Amino acid sequence: LQLASPEESGPVGLIWIDKFNNNGKNMIGDENCQHLFDILGNHEILKVGVGISNDAKHLASWWGITDPEDSCFYFSGMVDIGKEPEDCLFQKSLKDMTSTVLQRKLDKFKGKETWRSGALNEKMKNYAANDASSAIDIWIKVKESAK
Repeated sequence: LQLASPEESGPVGLIWIDKFNNNGKNMIGDENCQHLFDILGNHEILKVGVGISNDAKHLASWWGITDPEDSCFYFSGMVDIGKEPEDCLFQKSLKDMTSTVLQRKLDKFKGKETWRSGALNEKMKNYAANDASSAIDIWIKVKESAK
């Protein structure tokens, strides 16, 4: 799970769910994870990404949340930029959006390592940070140009 701030020098976080007890399946009952769930469930804090609604559904299923009404309690403020009507975003990959909207390259992670491996290397960490911050940068730029 990648989190980034819209502030230019704001923090970027990577929460490696697989490293929690029982591969993260018990996070909902873990008081140490309450701040994360406060963020995910707060509709005033937008969570921006491509396919983010599907990501939330997968996490909900992983955590044993089956009722859509309960899912809304844990996941609120989701903005799936790949479903936005703007031509520069609609049904495009984050890599394509980054190129079109931000005129910069977003290198997808290509490596023999997997996200479920024992440790994240610097390339993996940089990819995760760039991936999360690119989605936010795209959202901000598109919304500013629509004004």
